[in-house]
Amino acid sequence: MKTKNSLQFVSLSLSLLLATGLYNCTPQKSEPEIPKFDEEYKNVKLPEITIVKPAEVVLVPGKVEEPKAVTSLSAELTAGTVTPAITAAATDMEKIVSADKAAEINAAFTDDVINKLAKGEPIPASLKASIDAIAANPAFAAYLPSLTLPTVNGKPVTGIVKELPFKNNQPLFTVPDYAIAAINSPCTDSAQAAFNRAKAVIDNARIQQRANVTNSYNQNVASINNTECFSTFQTTIVSSIATSLNVFNTRLVLINSITTPTSRIKSPANTLANPEAQLVKTLFIVNFTTQINSFNMLSVVSSTACDTEKTEKLRAAEIARDTNFVTIENNYKTALANLQATLTKSFQTCHDQGQG
Repeated sequence: MKTKNSLQFVSLSLSLLLATGLYNCTPQKSEPEIPKFDEEYKNVKLPEITIVKPAEVVLVPGKVEEPKAVTSLSAELTAGTVTPAITAAATDMEKIVSADKAAEINAAFTDDVINKLAKGEPIPASLKASIDAIAANPAFAAYLPSLTLPTVNGKPVTGIVKELPFKNNQPLFTVPDYAIAAINSPCTDSAQAAFNRAKAVIDNARIQQRANVTNSYNQNVASINNTECFSTFQTTIVSSIATSLNVFNTRLVLINSITTPTSRIKSPANTLANPEAQLVKTLFIVNFTTQINSFNMLSVVSSTACDTEKTEKLRAAEIARDTNFVTIENNYKTALANLQATLTKSFQTCHDQGQG
């Protein structure tokens, strides 16, 4: 009985040993190897940009110019004798104003009036009205100075600067949604981590590029704000007024040098009778007054021109900044879309291997 049991035990042991051997010989199913997803992103970068500079803003100063008729007449006076041109000028004035009225204007045009005029202060109303009436007469047009207004980018500046609308707030950049794995696994986690590392590269590049553009914009604004404009124009205008005053005084001296003394009954040869001299003096007074008024007007519009130039330069700087921002965002969108496509492909690889 004992022998039978022993045989049964041996048989059972052999069966277990055989089963174990057969199990160990059966090929075991191993986990798929996780791909090296970082290899798919090794050339990822955000394209470099060349920062667009602001468009040029051109300010052309205004100017006041004497008419040829006056400069020619002034040159005639230096001859020290009465010329046909001087006589013709007196005749032209006689068609506009009487010699007596001219003498009245000349007497009222004192040094005090000249100083007020040069400073842009009001002169006596009656004198101003008389001078304005002569200047407005079409017959005097040839003796009027011309005023050329300053221009900014080719447009004449005449009035008050209007604020230009600035787009201070940039539209928010919307990051496109990217694929998300349906089931997480070591494979999909690895794919997501590789994507995140690649995205960090273009995120950091985008931040740096925007900082570079902002820095360039800030430098442009600082330069614009620190640029002197009006003081330069004003210095030129003040100098021009002083020159005009000197020329005016010289002309009066020259007229007096060829004028017949009022005590004489008959004018000597090559001298100008007092009535004609008064008319020519009035011509120069009206010309000088209009010229100074033009300079004073030019001073006002030059200030406006400087403000306009500054406004346009700030606007150009902002447009350049925004253009650069748009380029960066477009490049970022394209790069991110490529990363998305790669991530989606990586998730599909995981899925095909049964890992997600």
